[in-house]
Amino acid sequence: MLDNVFVGFAKYSRKIVGICLLILSIIVISYSAYLLKIEVTESEPKNNVALRFPTPTEYVDNDPFWWLLNGSNNIRMINFSDERMKGVFTIQVYPNPCKDNSIIEVIHNNLKNRSIIKTNTNSIKIMADLKPYQSKDLDLRVINSKSCFVSNGDNRDFGVLVSSWKFR
Repeated sequence: MLDNVFVGFAKYSRKIVGICLLILSIIVISYSAYLLKIEVTESEPKNNVALRFPTPTEYVDNDPFWWLLNGSNNIRMINFSDERMKGVFTIQVYPNPCKDNSIIEVIHNNLKNRSIIKTNTNSIKIMADLKPYQSKDLDLRVINSKSCFVSNGDNRDFGVLVSSWKFR
């Protein structure tokens, strides 16, 4: 009779332990899925690509901007991701301090695109296809009808102002 009690107890204890392990497994998998956010499998392109300008970054009220100079400006597109990034860089540009209309030539992949920058804001769009960890250079040539120097002692020949850029 005592043997039947131990057999019954052993039979049910295995089932109870199995159910507890199943519940524990479901909790661990659910929590790890929450932490790892399994539903997101691709990285966000805007966090993994960058433009590097040949001139120092300047700031007004914590907003960055870059002066591209009259003539050739080498800009580098960089992919920091282990994934291929394909999209369009949109660069917001404004005229130089002299308010001259400027012509911008973008030379990329042996193609030349020309834009005229007038007194209001303009944007330049550049197609990009970057392999993992790849960087590519492009030539952004600013052509002003005349030189643009300011009277505060700055000796740069101003081309256009880049106020922002984005990648989509």
